[in-house]
Amino acid sequence: MSDPARPDADLLATVSDHADRWFAGGSAPGFAWGLFRDGKLIGTGMLGHAGADGAPPTEHTAFRIASITKSFTAATALALRDRGQLDLDAPVTDLLDWLVGLDVPDGAAPPTVRMLLSMSGGLTKDDPWADRLEALGDDEFRAMINSGVRFGAWPGTRYAYSNLGYALVGQAIEAAAGRPFPAVARELIIDPLGLDRTGFDVRMGDPIATGYARTGRQWEPQPHTAPGAFSPIGGLFSTVVDLAAWAGWLTAAWRPDRFDDDAPLSAATRREMQQIVRAYPPEPYEEHLWGKGYGYGLVIEESGRGRTVSHSGGYPGFGSHLRWDPASGLGIVGFGNARYASPARFCAEALAAVVPDAPEVVPWPETLAAADRVIAAIGAGDLGALAVERDALSPNLVQDGTLAERQAELVSAIDFLGGLLGGEPVGAASDDPSKRSWDLPAGRGVLRCSVSMNPRSPAQLQQLVIKPVLRADL
Repeated sequence: MSDPARPDADLLATVSDHADRWFAGGSAPGFAWGLFRDGKLIGTGMLGHAGADGAPPTEHTAFRIASITKSFTAATALALRDRGQLDLDAPVTDLLDWLVGLDVPDGAAPPTVRMLLSMSGGLTKDDPWADRLEALGDDEFRAMINSGVRFGAWPGTRYAYSNLGYALVGQAIEAAAGRPFPAVARELIIDPLGLDRTGFDVRMGDPIATGYARTGRQWEPQPHTAPGAFSPIGGLFSTVVDLAAWAGWLTAAWRPDRFDDDAPLSAATRREMQQIVRAYPPEPYEEHLWGKGYGYGLVIEESGRGRTVSHSGGYPGFGSHLRWDPASGLGIVGFGNARYASPARFCAEALAAVVPDAPEVVPWPETLAAADRVIAAIGAGDLGALAVERDALSPNLVQDGTLAERQAELVSAIDFLGGLLGGEPVGAASDDPSKRSWDLPAGRGVLRCSVSMNPRSPAQLQQLVIKPVLRADL
């Protein structure tokens, strides 16, 4: 956890320590990482070698980013949706007239593009089978699909990570745009953002890292595969610089001082990508999380520290991870040039070590004013005083319990606690601008109070909760 004022040099030193420990584990012959804020690199680290010449990688060395590609695939699909060219809620069989091989379970309709984008299309997890099929041609792909595809669940009912689902999204993109998927992704997303070192083909130019697999004690180079029907699942090459910029552009959608609605995707659509669409359970070591799930091409984690957005990539010869904290704009990208060399734990632990606490929620002025009125009324021993500013009360408040009834409950609660101690409120907090809670010290515990405002402007007090809490229950 980081102090917001902590110098960048300290942040870099912390991340570098985590990186050194990861690389020392021998997971890959080369490792490149970058710490960024709002898409701009704060600093990088380059360890080991990127290829046969023994030279280390640089921030401009292109690595296969594998499944991080899915965020670009999702963005391309959403761009077509926003242009009215792709219906995310249409069954994929309606969009692909050649598709006849889906063995959809009885009582279910074929999955929609939205289901496939959010990993809830009913297909089963297919790593690492799909990772070896990138260069499959369209004719071969269609023949394979139409020979029969089985489902593990009714479409739209549960999460299962499906590369095949994203390959079908790529086919839907091609059908909607009338051009090959890599060309559509480049035209709509990659080129407008100026991601010059991001592409689907090794002909994009050097330097490009060599991928390796361990055979005994030796690192054996792995061939690069060519673009094909499975490119939407993981075919992109990119760099530390470009992925930092990509994450910064997505992050800007949460920062009103930075977002640009003239960009390839509106801020609203970019926020749509970064929200849980299909939830799934966290891992046992992620017990700190409140929730975790898949958005559109991205993994979202929710905790007391706020939202974290990420995606991992694993491919023959490569492992990658991209992760950022929208609230602070801080993020980390890591690449290893070995088969399924996952730097995910490095990125997660290093980012957690440098991200500041979640910013405090700023309540509406009406919320603070209502809390002050309630505190004053309790101090005076008379909740009836709230009636003085009748316009500040939502009509439902007195319908749900008259002020006289609430006054009787207040007297009973204070008596149960052995009286109030007369101190200042403690623990004041808001998890939403419309809400405020606090405790009033009492003889045997605290009087726990909270207010909630309705959504009108100006907002009115719609809920008042006052309950005694014994010290033993705090």
